[in-house]
Amino acid sequence: MNVPPIDPASVDAVREALAAYLAARDDTRTAQIIEPPAPLGSGFDSFIYTFRLAGVTDAQWSVPLVLRLQGKPEQALKVRREADVQDFIAKSGYPVPALLVAEGAANPFGLPFQIMEFVSGGTLLSRITANPLRAAGLLARAGTLHADLHRLSVTGWPLDHGADPMVLRQIAAIRERITRERLTGFDDGLAWLERNAPAVLPETAVITHQDFHPLNIVVTGGGGLSVIDWAGAELGDRQSDVARTLTLFSFAYIVASSSVERIILKAARGFLRSRYLRGYEQAFPLDPRRLAYFEALQSFSFLVQIREILAAPAEFAAPSDAARRFQDRLPALAAGFDEYVRRRMADAERTLSLPLS
Repeated sequence: MNVPPIDPASVDAVREALAAYLAARDDTRTAQIIEPPAPLGSGFDSFIYTFRLAGVTDAQWSVPLVLRLQGKPEQALKVRREADVQDFIAKSGYPVPALLVAEGAANPFGLPFQIMEFVSGGTLLSRITANPLRAAGLLARAGTLHADLHRLSVTGWPLDHGADPMVLRQIAAIRERITRERLTGFDDGLAWLERNAPAVLPETAVITHQDFHPLNIVVTGGGGLSVIDWAGAELGDRQSDVARTLTLFSFAYIVASSSVERIILKAARGFLRSRYLRGYEQAFPLDPRRLAYFEALQSFSFLVQIREILAAPAEFAAPSDAARRFQDRLPALAAGFDEYVRRRMADAERTLSLPLS
């Protein structure tokens, strides 16, 4: 089926495409859409809708559901990859939404998408901003949940990342981005990362999420936690995953959806970091040497991403609200981010004298 992509931001277009898709499936042919698609939010490259069906015999289709629709047809491989990971994680007993289907672009939407169970509740960020008095406990629980992920068995992992350890894959990816966009001013930082990479080798590979933050953690109605958005998951050093979370905590305010969220996130960066780390380390102590190195690497990677987007904004343009907020605020962030990276590398220089655990 070769169908032109619909406008993923159009509720009417999404409703019509969803009805056509359901009518073409044997197990949903008799379904009635009793709660039509309603926007739930948007990521950097996806659009999220909730809906509900009646007239289906399979119980998994009768619960509240989420349609996660990608913005571009070429994201089909990403959707399939994420579906394989999410299915593996769910079978491991880790709290993730149940995935029903994952499709490429050959469908009535003309876009890749997933349909999964809707986890009622709110994001961890919304719970923190609504009741700051509960923030410490929620952040500690998030840290523990992240540690639980890193303790899962990797036997049967569905993706192949090659033989190289994570740190070498990450450095190679950063170098490729710098070369592709012809960015300048990164030679010294890249050389520092390459020179010090042996300090975090060899690695013990675990499952890493690579985007573990309060917008990707849902607090359910019963008070449990569920983790979403597994598009970047891969095997590698857990300190790298923790370091990415810490970097995201430092700059999460840039994609805040309101001035209140932005003020809270910017003022509470140190608090977010310390409470999350407390929960994580109580469950799974970290190696400070590895963590310091990977914080330098993750902040450097983020700086490269900033420069990429500023150098070619049209190439990296994405239609979601979160992406637009991110891109609109990048110039202000870029002005001071070089100094942040220098501090992370200086901290790592001091810490690298500690023995590996």
